[in-house]
Amino acid sequence: MYVPKGKLTPEARRLMLANIAKVHEHGERREYAEAKVMAEKVRGGLAMAGITSAHVLWLLAVTNDYLGEVEEAFRLITEAVTVDPMEPSIEKSFIIITDRIRRMLIDPDRDPADESTPRLHDMLVQAGKADELVHVAMARHLEAVGKPDEALRLLDAVLLLSPACRDAWVVKAIVAKNVGREEEALAAEAEAMALDGAAPVPLFGIPGKAVA
Repeated sequence: MYVPKGKLTPEARRLMLANIAKVHEHGERREYAEAKVMAEKVRGGLAMAGITSAHVLWLLAVTNDYLGEVEEAFRLITEAVTVDPMEPSIEKSFIIITDRIRRMLIDPDRDPADESTPRLHDMLVQAGKADELVHVAMARHLEAVGKPDEALRLLDAVLLLSPACRDAWVVKAIVAKNVGREEEALAAEAEAMALDGAAPVPLFGIPGKAVA
């Protein structure tokens, strides 16, 4: 546990450590809401003493992750890494949380218009975890909310660095076709076909044309 220097009386320190133990106990019983409340209480008490604990931030990140609050979990685990970048348990949770966000974004059943997509995309970019499929998911979102030109620019950037990304070619073909850029759409379809020898079946449904 990493605790920077602060002003805690011995009695207050014992209380904080006892409450941290309670957070762990709640977690072991899968009482994540209760664990979160107790961890927030500890964090507030430490803040009053001018102390930031990476361990408490980690506990809060983990409880938020279990509660499905991935955005808050990411914010907290990123702060924990900043406070103590060499703690293995924090790094492990950082990987778990960012991987969960990635899987959410590239899920074929995800609503392309989901308003959280830009935020989740930006988180992975910030964390250095945004691969080509993450950017393709963002392009799908841009298309779905009526920003096809931005979607195409993003896809072109992806393909410049990863020309073998079939998903990017498939989505580019759809977006280009929806805005009437037939030659560009045909060229993208041909690239997708060349990559696997099959007709490019869209991985994600993007209904209708983009809204201008």
